[in-house]
Amino acid sequence: MSTTNLRAVGNVQSRAEAIAAAEKLIEQKILEDAGLLAFQAALAQDVDIDQDGTNDYAVNVAVPVCVRATLANTLTTSSVTLPGFSAGGAWNTVWEITAVATDVKSGTRVSVVHGVRYLLTDIEKDQVCPA
Repeated sequence: MSTTNLRAVGNVQSRAEAIAAAEKLIEQKILEDAGLLAFQAALAQDVDIDQDGTNDYAVNVAVPVCVRATLANTLTTSSVTLPGFSAGGAWNTVWEITAVATDVKSGTRVSVVHGVRYLLTDIEKDQVCPA
């Protein structure tokens, strides 16, 4: 394998690792059960992707951005029958979550964007997604 090919393979591996580090924190952000207002905070954390005891990437997750809110379909009872929701007061909101992972050795940066749907009550929607 030539030196050029070896560098290309290394670059692809570094990019894949950076994307994995960013996605790890995005998933952590989505799954954390700290309440809606905590969801509205940025997150910064170092990630040891190869688990060798040394941080490989510095990952910053920006404050999620509400990009759309639509009244939940009251004909579909699966979501609106959850505790705290009423047939006329549930909102399907769509959020964009962006994470940037920076390789601590090389400074190379990768940006990852995910979308997620979050079911909110009227009060929650008015607090965080007045769109």
